Amino acid sequence: MKRVFGGIVKTLVLAALLVLTALLAWAFESRNMLELQVWHSALGSEFTAQDATPQSTLQDYLDREAQLFDELRDKIYRRQAVNWLYST
Repeated sequence: MKRVFGGIVKTLVLAALLVLTALLAWAFESRNMLELQVWHSALGSEFTAQDATPQSTLQDYLDREAQLFDELRDKIYRRQAVNWLYST
């Protein structure tokens, strides 16, 4: 019984060390990644689970989607087009 328990403990410790090593490797690697582009964080109209209520309808969702795409067009696409025009 002690051998089985010891084997289980060793396996769990090894698994924990592997997970910790992978997390540390990802943490150090992510420090060297590029910054997020503007479209990853500039939109304020995104639909989240908190926005859904029992009274929400498909039309509510579609209206929110249209609002999001309008915001995307205004904040991102036009800015990118202006940047492209001035960079050439």
